Amino acid sequence: MSTLHNAIHRLVGRGGVNTFSASGVRNYDRGPARLLRPLYRQVVDDLVDHLRPGAIVLEVGTGPGRLLIELARRRPDLKLIGIDPSPQMLALARRNVAAAGIAGMVSLRAGEAAMLPVDDAFVDVAVSTLTLHHWPDVAAGVRELRRVLRPDGELFLYDFRFVASTPLERAAYDWNPATTLERSSVWAASWLPIPLFSRYRLTAT
Repeated sequence: MSTLHNAIHRLVGRGGVNTFSASGVRNYDRGPARLLRPLYRQVVDDLVDHLRPGAIVLEVGTGPGRLLIELARRRPDLKLIGIDPSPQMLALARRNVAAAGIAGMVSLRAGEAAMLPVDDAFVDVAVSTLTLHHWPDVAAGVRELRRVLRPDGELFLYDFRFVASTPLERAAYDWNPATTLERSSVWAASWLPIPLFSRYRLTAT
């Protein structure tokens, strides 16, 4: 799994959290983003059935926007917000969203987990895939997500199984000592011998 992670970042030529090269952005959308579509479908399956009509969903680290497109196709009633620190990725996401015909459903904004351009208590569900291991301060990111979630909101985080969960567990405890962070395995493809990813779910209280 760490090999897959390293291969992805060699392909995109990423030197920092917001320094994708122009060719790296294109390569990511043509390669890893397509390979990760089974994961995106699993994430959508996790979300769509219990989202209330017209729910507001925030994706942190939206990349080329593929997860938002999958959500919009399954639930055209949703209001979607995508956040990413990379101007190049946001530009690509805007093109992809427009090509999918869902530009009216999606707001794409520059930002990162620890500094979200979103109002307090505005979001029903926040989700992020394969970005947790890039957060320089997990606790700060979780605090910020707590700020933007409504009182009954939910947070879903997906990342590689090798990523250490201790910082997230501590941040969840600081969020609410009575809350247990739910962790489960995600295969994303039935033919895989082991699950590649972990899912973390936290409900705001």
